[in-house]
Amino acid sequence: MQALELYGHTVLCFDSLPSTNTYLKEHIGTFGDKTAIIADLQTSGRGRRQNVWQADRGMLALSALYKDVAEPTFMTVICAVAVCLAFEDVSDLDFGIKWTNDIVCRGRKVCGILCESIIKSSKSVGKYVICGMGLNVNQTAEFFKNAALPNAASLFTLTGNKTDKLSLAGYVLKHISELMRCDHRDILDEYRRRCVTLGREVRLIKDGEELTAFAKSINMNGELICNGKSGEFTVNAGEVRVRGKNGEYV
Repeated sequence: MQALELYGHTVLCFDSLPSTNTYLKEHIGTFGDKTAIIADLQTSGRGRRQNVWQADRGMLALSALYKDVAEPTFMTVICAVAVCLAFEDVSDLDFGIKWTNDIVCRGRKVCGILCESIIKSSKSVGKYVICGMGLNVNQTAEFFKNAALPNAASLFTLTGNKTDKLSLAGYVLKHISELMRCDHRDILDEYRRRCVTLGREVRLIKDGEELTAFAKSINMNGELICNGKSGEFTVNAGEVRVRGKNGEYV
């Protein structure tokens, strides 16, 4: 394990861990605010709904702990914008957001985000958030083919260039820190601008049932505002999965 400082974060780098989020949760009483964990290989990562994150050493597995967060649910919005900006720091590509927590480029997923809130009972402790991010950096097209991930890509498959994962992690942490000091309305405006889900007909999938609606906007709670046959309604990420009207990844 190697320890270093990056943009105000204490970063612990491991060769391999089952899950960077789980490691932070297991040691949360030991670590201070802005402790980040990087694993060169994450063997048992999970996303929303316990979806498995397929990984090899080409992926950047990064989790960061933030304490006394006023609005924990907004951290997903902050992380999504931060990852887009970090990817753009190291490439000439443009990156978007598939509501609510996937980063996309050219219609392919390049990052998944899982923010987990931990509410402590002591008033002096406050609210902790662990922000987990799996960034596709140097994986090959063969990896995605063998892993049966047709909607995924990496910086390498998109550009043909290898990227230093530690440098990219630094950019992510830098942008998270900067955005946490910004007005949330400005951050949400940037999230909306980048969100590929908005302004189109989408399929909302819940418990095997599907509903078609127009994805209109996103509110301050990160919920998707939709127009359907019965009028306007909102959904949150824990309720539904979203696909394009014809099943495309949006």
